Amino acid sequence: MKIAIVGTRGLSLSSVVDHVLGILWKLGASDCVLLRRGRSTPASRFESEVDFMCRVWLKIPVKWCEPSKDVVGRGSVYLRDVAMVRDSDVVLAFLVGSDADEGNSGTWHVVQKAIEVDRPVYAFRVVGDTVERVGEIDIEQKNSVH
Repeated sequence: MKIAIVGTRGLSLSSVVDHVLGILWKLGASDCVLLRRGRSTPASRFESEVDFMCRVWLKIPVKWCEPSKDVVGRGSVYLRDVAMVRDSDVVLAFLVGSDADEGNSGTWHVVQKAIEVDRPVYAFRVVGDTVERVGEIDIEQKNSVH
């Protein structure tokens, strides 16, 4: 199973990384975790922490998804996210409170794309140290909860 994990900037790392660890533990063995970063910029703290946790603690390989060098501008980031979702079997998304409500972040775009291409997606709102489920689309059960 390939699991795409995305998070918005400004996440409270301690609570979110523990939450990611718990979810990955419950899901069991994973072939790979997909994380995103820029072409010339380092990964965010969230992605860096998840990378470390997967490789060192859980022994799960990590594949970094980067924007294509062939596309200029923000379009390359959009296409990276689309490719990442299509390459995944399930998506976990962690959004800072306002991003989960407004739906205008790149991370929220990943959630929308997962729904469009029928990938199970689990979205979480993070406010301070609290992580709460925003909703889910579970394709196998053919239901959605928001």
